[in-house]
Amino acid sequence: MKLNKLKEQVANAETTKAQALVQLERAKKPPRKSHTNSKTVNESKDCAIKATEDARKRLSRLKNRILVFF
Repeated sequence: MKLNKLKEQVANAETTKAQALVQLERAKKPPRKSHTNSKTVNESKDCAIKATEDARKRLSRLKNRILVFF
């Protein structure tokens, strides 16, 4: 009976080891999708910053025109 219990524990340990090795291999791979998403987010952020700067410049020019008008 103890022998069967030990065999079962060995089998469970081997299964756990195999699963851990699979997860380790997955962890070693570079996160491509994550990198792509990060790149997209950075591009969107840069675009938003540029749009904000352009809007501020236009607003400043409009304010100057209004001041000249009055």
